[in-house]
Amino acid sequence: MINGVWIIQKEVGICIFHHDYSGKQVDPQLFSGLISGIYTFSEGILETGRIEVVELTDMKLLYGVDANLIFILSITKDEDMERGRQKLAEISREFISQYKEYFQNWDGDAGVFEPFWVDLNQILERKGRVEVVEIPLRLPEKKRLSLTNEEFGVLSLCDGRTPSIKLSAKLKIPQLQLMLLLKGLEKKKIIQLKRLMEYVE
Repeated sequence: MINGVWIIQKEVGICIFHHDYSGKQVDPQLFSGLISGIYTFSEGILETGRIEVVELTDMKLLYGVDANLIFILSITKDEDMERGRQKLAEISREFISQYKEYFQNWDGDAGVFEPFWVDLNQILERKGRVEVVEIPLRLPEKKRLSLTNEEFGVLSLCDGRTPSIKLSAKLKIPQLQLMLLLKGLEKKKIIQLKRLMEYVE
């Protein structure tokens, strides 16, 4: 069984993406600091290479590094190690493929990587959904909101019931582009994003 996935910026040890399937309430930044510290320490003392796996009492942490990022996959002790390595390789390839251009001018906002959980669930053969819920505030006129036509089109479909995946299909725009627009509307305090984590093995 897979417990969770963490993606960490190697230089500073900051978690830029995580997804937990175990249900445990673990601070992603504290956990990332610990496991990235182990990796950095191993680089300094191991002559034969870098650490690839850490075995704990009830789990194994598989490490992978690519494009200045550390990828961590947590699996249970009885999970097949080779399968875990394959999944970790798929995760790193897909993440870098989607977001490599973002790091050129990245402003430090990890929110841009949140849509990756959809792809992650597909890789791990899970399903899920995100529902977008409006904040119960009176919406001013378009001009007063200073919204673009694209933002206004997204806002008109935020009914508090339709998942973002379906919004993406209705608007005929990529999921990543939609999430960036939704995050912008949320920052303006026009909508609120709510996640319902419902997974099917």
